[in-house]
Amino acid sequence: TEEGLSRLDAATGDIESHIIGNGKLVNVFNERTAVCLDDGRLAFGTHDGVVIIEPEQTDLGKGQRERKRAPQTLITGIWANDETVRTDNVRHDQNNLNFQFSNLEYATLNSVLYQYWLEGYDNEWCLPTKEHTATYRHLPPGRYVFHVRSNNGMGKWGEESVYEFTIHQPWWNTWWAWIIYFVILAATAVTIWRISRRIMNLHRQIDVERRVSAFKKDFYDRIERELRNPVNVLQGATENVQVSGTSKTTVQSLRRGSKRMLGLMNMIRQFHKLSDMEIQVKSEADAMNEETEQRFRQIVSGIHAEEAEYREMAPPPINEHTILVIEEDEDNLTHLTDTLNPYFRIIGIQRMEDCEAMVTTHQPSLIIIDISSDEKGGREMTSRLHENHPALPVIHLSSDSDDAHQLRSLRSGATDYIVKPFSGKVLVERVRKALEHPALSSNTNNPIEKTEVLTDVKDKKFLDRMKTTLSAHVGDENFSVEQWADMMDLGRTQFYKRVKDLTGETPVQHLHRARLEYAARLLQETNATIEEIMLRAGYHNATHFYNSFKKKFGMSPKAYRG
Repeated sequence: TEEGLSRLDAATGDIESHIIGNGKLVNVFNERTAVCLDDGRLAFGTHDGVVIIEPEQTDLGKGQRERKRAPQTLITGIWANDETVRTDNVRHDQNNLNFQFSNLEYATLNSVLYQYWLEGYDNEWCLPTKEHTATYRHLPPGRYVFHVRSNNGMGKWGEESVYEFTIHQPWWNTWWAWIIYFVILAATAVTIWRISRRIMNLHRQIDVERRVSAFKKDFYDRIERELRNPVNVLQGATENVQVSGTSKTTVQSLRRGSKRMLGLMNMIRQFHKLSDMEIQVKSEADAMNEETEQRFRQIVSGIHAEEAEYREMAPPPINEHTILVIEEDEDNLTHLTDTLNPYFRIIGIQRMEDCEAMVTTHQPSLIIIDISSDEKGGREMTSRLHENHPALPVIHLSSDSDDAHQLRSLRSGATDYIVKPFSGKVLVERVRKALEHPALSSNTNNPIEKTEVLTDVKDKKFLDRMKTTLSAHVGDENFSVEQWADMMDLGRTQFYKRVKDLTGETPVQHLHRARLEYAARLLQETNATIEEIMLRAGYHNATHFYNSFKKKFGMSPKAYRG
């Protein structure tokens, strides 16, 4: 072969390889250059000449036995970041390692193969290679064991050499560093919590003081107005005494007026003391004396009044529907009002007896009745409402979830039945479904433009912007749906779907109806001729305008003007 001689044992079938000398060319044999001489010697042709072997005197098995011996692999050097490693403890920044190794078999250097693997990083031995170096880069911190072995060129692997080492964690990732982090984080959280609590207490105290100050001002103003009446009484009584002498009636008037004025003055003096006291509101009622409790109730009443003013200042609802809510419990009534206020105009009452009068006065689009405390009265009221206002939806709220109670409510005329407790979103969605009932849209007398019930502020803003854009171009005959969609920053298809979902009309139908309503408004509010109004409304075809107007309002433009 080109790497020595191979001998076949015919009895066992084993093949042994032999290296003749240390030179490279002397072991490169040529084909068909072997001959058995007459004296029994063997001659072989190589690249370095002819090799003659005397089988009986040459111990070819010695080299073979040398090669059959399992080689021992040594780790000759370890470098970390180009620095020699002299210990098994490696810093975290020395995680680029290079291992060098050798089996010191220089005679068979070209046929030696190596295998290595890094326990803790590799999963198995690498493929056999003649390279006597192994490099690992960016090793994470941890415990590792480097294994390396070699074979003697005949397939026999020697014992492996092992090197154990540890790459330590950086100081910021050690257990004591994490303890410090935890302590710092806990201290920071406690500090933030204390600061937040203090700020909240300060805000609460400032809010209470502000409310008390506003209440005191209102109280003083009321006292000032009330003082005028007894002062007038005293002045008149005094005049009577000066003119006609003292009478029993005059004396009584003086006494009543003086007593009333004295009582009011005492209230003012006591309230003045309140500004000099440190107000401490305690949850335990038994810790308050009668005077402090009375003052506290006055402050709470003032706060409730101010909260009611805040509710009146809230943004208008996104729908034009009015909903009447009947709830005996004040807290539940407040909760229902706050839940529905962003979407509808809410009228809340606590007495069921006032329901019919409120329906006549405000003409609500829907009624919500809590029948938990008076189920029979709620069903009777619903029956009367269903008889007098068959298109008016009624929703019952109840704590009873069994089918019998629900069946009785539905038979009395209720549109829906909601069991407490319930989600605010569920209530809004039930109300929306009830308001979109076909009977309501066709039979109700409530003069509300036919639109979908909105439950999203974004839809309300879209409709307002759409109406504003339409109002500015309603008289433009050339104003098209494409232009309208561009002004709304939408494509035609998306704009069509959005308008259809929110108004129940296509953009063309909505534009046509808006022009007719604009023309009707001009007929009522101006003295312009019908032809002028037709042009101002965006129509240039008189026949089309007259037919569309009559179809919309049931009469001609001239008859509509009256």
